[in-house]
Amino acid sequence: YYGSEIELVDDPNCAIMADSICDTPTDPFGLYSDSLQLYLDLGDAGAVNFNRFVRDCEFIHEMTDPNGQHYQPQVGNIMSAYPCKCGFTNQQFEKIITNYNKSFHKPY
Repeated sequence: YYGSEIELVDDPNCAIMADSICDTPTDPFGLYSDSLQLYLDLGDAGAVNFNRFVRDCEFIHEMTDPNGQHYQPQVGNIMSAYPCKCGFTNQQFEKIITNYNKSFHKPY
């Protein structure tokens, strides 16, 4: 979810929407500030709790994009807001390496 636009599950604009990385599956709760508004729009009162959408490290929400396709975000991604943390995607590693190589400060 990005501003007033919703990122589609099979989004041809993945290079310019959300995280601008195409090998991360679309997450309907991708941006925290927009996620909060989305929770409120869905009628969910109280604190934001991403854990209730994950069971055994699998996304369980039945929300669909405007085309009717179900979201299946990678809940094990280190960069996600979900509790299961196990790695990065290849494009995320590439972005990390690119930015590290551009940096003047290299502590390692």
